[in-house]
Amino acid sequence: MSLVLERIEVLLGEMIRELRIWNGSGGTSLKTLCQCGTLCQCGDEDWMTKAAVMDWLCVSERTFSRRRAAGSWVMRKSGGRWYYLKSSILKK
Repeated sequence: MSLVLERIEVLLGEMIRELRIWNGSGGTSLKTLCQCGTLCQCGDEDWMTKAAVMDWLCVSERTFSRRRAAGSWVMRKSGGRWYYLKSSILKK
C-alpha cells in the first residue's frame, strides 16, 4: 500500500510541476496544446531551461553563453527564468 501511495505522490508532483510551467507563461503555454487537448510531448515543441540545455548538449556555461549570444535560439522568459525552444537549438 505504501508503494502505491509513493507512486501517486510522484505522479501528482509531476503533474503540479507541469501545470506550473504551463500556467507560468502569462497566458500562453510553454508547451503547446495538441489537437486532442493535452500538453504536447513532441520533441520539437519542448522548452528547456539553461541547465537542461547545457546537460543535453554536454557544454560548459561559457560555451552555452557563446551559443546563446549568437542569436539563433528562440528564447522566452517566464517567471524570471529563460526557456529555450529545443527545435531552435537543433538547427545550425
